[in-house]
Amino acid sequence: MAIEFLLNPSLHFPDKRHRKQHDKCKMCFTLETPQWRSGPDGPSTLCNKCGLYYKRQTRKKIQN
Repeated sequence: MAIEFLLNPSLHFPDKRHRKQHDKCKMCFTLETPQWRSGPDGPSTLCNKCGLYYKRQTRKKIQN
């Protein structure tokens, strides 16, 4: 089993089909972020930067 793991690189890294849904931001399409945030499409759909921007914009609309 250990030798098979070393010889077969597909066992080292998960296939793209098995990625979690929130691995790509719905607005800027970034793959890495310190925190995933909620957006218009639900929880964990926006990266940190886009999530904060979205939150700020929705607050401004509510105040006006």
